[in-house]
Amino acid sequence: GGGQRTEDYYRPHELRRELEHLMRRAGATRDNALLHGFSRGSANLYALVAFDGQQPNPLFRAVIANAGGMAADFPANRDIESGRLGAAPFAGTRWWLYCGGGDPNPDRDGCPAMRRTRDWLAQRGAEAQLAEDAAGDHGGFHRRAQNVGQALDWFLRNRR
Repeated sequence: GGGQRTEDYYRPHELRRELEHLMRRAGATRDNALLHGFSRGSANLYALVAFDGQQPNPLFRAVIANAGGMAADFPANRDIESGRLGAAPFAGTRWWLYCGGGDPNPDRDGCPAMRRTRDWLAQRGAEAQLAEDAAGDHGGFHRRAQNVGQALDWFLRNRR
């Protein structure tokens, strides 16, 4: 996105269309692809993955949500919250969530937000786990190699 408004970002169906094209060109499948979002990109993943799960050929199984909690007031998340996408829109997906203890926005992107998000995902059918880095901050996933290593190990161990 180019700004801070919801309209500045792709909607789930638009983003899925773009990613489907790119994944096809790269030979990526839901069995060998890892979807990652950081901050606002992470916050936008929840609706994308729920929408994707409603499609005949879902693209995403393994997801990293990095320092961006689920925001119920995002328009795209309202369908999830209302139950419009079913009781378990994340069934068959695995999530690895990251938070840094020093995140300046703990209730939006930090550990309190990501704990709520982990529980919210699990209540809707996902396998979800959270890695809390007490010494990390909002960008700690990328700047602290042990976090990236832990996430990639999780992905490789849990490929189906």
